[in-house]
Amino acid sequence: DGLIKLLINSSKTRNKYIEKLGMMYARGTCVEKDYDKSIVWFNKLAIKGVIKAYAYLGNTYYEKFNKYGEKNDLENALFFTNKAIESYSKSQPSNKNMIKYLINNLNKMKKTLERAAKL
Repeated sequence: DGLIKLLINSSKTRNKYIEKLGMMYARGTCVEKDYDKSIVWFNKLAIKGVIKAYAYLGNTYYEKFNKYGEKNDLENALFFTNKAIESYSKSQPSNKNMIKYLINNLNKMKKTLERAAKL
């Protein structure tokens, strides 16, 4: 943990390190897969206004919901995916592929929510 903090605090590209740590925990690359730790790292980026962090959070919460079935995770997935769509649409409207990808994810999440409500 000390080395990680040193790298993050001393690096000019600390956002990239934070993103990589989030991805490592989300995917289980070189570490045990841990959705909660991944969410902590992605939140650090989201607080800084890094738009793709919202997409990462949406995906991570959705994966966590699919594994554990907690409705709160699905609601968080919807919230952050919506936030990502809004942010990309305002600041990067030419990034149509990302916006389309996020909208498809959002629709999938909404269908999951509808199915969960029927149970």
